[in-house]
Amino acid sequence: MDPTIVAFPRQGGEPGRHALVLLDAARAWRRCPVHDDVISDAPGPVVPFPDVTVRRMGAAGLLNALAPLDGMMLVIAAHADEPLDLGRPGEPPREPDARLMAWVLDAALAGEISEDAVDRLALRIDIGARALLRAALRRLAGAMQPRVERGVWPLSATRCPPDHDLDAAPVPDPVSLLAAE
Repeated sequence: MDPTIVAFPRQGGEPGRHALVLLDAARAWRRCPVHDDVISDAPGPVVPFPDVTVRRMGAAGLLNALAPLDGMMLVIAAHADEPLDLGRPGEPPREPDARLMAWVLDAALAGEISEDAVDRLALRIDIGARALLRAALRRLAGAMQPRVERGVWPLSATRCPPDHDLDAAPVPDPVSLLAAE
């Protein structure tokens, strides 16, 4: 007998799988201040995320989040008096900072920019960074929105009456209909 996998709904404050991938990317984020200037003798460009993290984000379909997450981590690094305690990659979020970051990233993935989340993160980082954090979260939420809307082509676009049998006659090409108008 084959095992049956049943997907359980997420618990109340438990972040989703994609938020945990982003949290691991935030945990692995590194910015070397010596190599940030243009005239540096660095062997290559500054890469804030390790290759393993980039491949994992690509497998989860989160490559659009790389630049916005890097920007958000730059805001946090520039304004925080001490680094956030996010834990180690691969661990569940146990520390308060890790739970807060997972909550913020989960909300951004859903397209929500909660003012409460922004305020709590700004209080932890620096209250003056609230506008920058809000902008970074807006960029992250915008990067995660689907670029293509999927849906059923409306019957009105085919210029067929609603009771018309679509199998009886070929449906006109929508592109040629739009070009004819």
